Amino acid sequence: MRTSVVLVLMLWSLAAVGQKRYMKPEELNMPLNPETGLWTYTEVVEVPGVSATDLYNKAKAFFFNQFNNADAVIQVDDPGKLLAAKGIVSISFGPSTGFQGSGRYWIPIEIQFKDGRYRYEVKNIAISIPGNPLDRTSIEQMRTMYMEKVKLSEKQIEQAKQGIVVMDEGFKGFLATFKKAMQAPKKDDW
Repeated sequence: MRTSVVLVLMLWSLAAVGQKRYMKPEELNMPLNPETGLWTYTEVVEVPGVSATDLYNKAKAFFFNQFNNADAVIQVDDPGKLLAAKGIVSISFGPSTGFQGSGRYWIPIEIQFKDGRYRYEVKNIAISIPGNPLDRTSIEQMRTMYMEKVKLSEKQIEQAKQGIVVMDEGFKGFLATFKKAMQAPKKDDW
């Protein structure tokens, strides 16, 4: 009898391990805008003593330094007021995500300028996989897919969660580089 109980418990635990399920919203720990439901990064950054025109010029210089073809990346160019761009950023993934290599993402960024401050917003991020049906798939579409259409094993869910952490860190790294480029100039008295 005891052997039967142990055998049943073992079979039951094996069956549970092999089950697949949809991811729960709380497992997809993404920085979502509560109003739009989009993965969004936004911030107003103070840069005292720097004019809107100078901030605009710094942002434009960042795009020219960051991307191979800034003219193709810049979508809206309203000097001193608004700059919107969409460029590809690569993010490296490690084995904990189940994907070894780099992911490429379309990062749309809109920057508004006022004297002494600027506001950026990144949203509608999309995956770039040329030649793949998922090319230009938005992060939100992937989120919906994992929550409603594709069942995953527990291992795949853990890998997807780790992948989200890596993407978030990659996007934040891109924004940190941008904010550093936007800082007030240091006095250069040579």
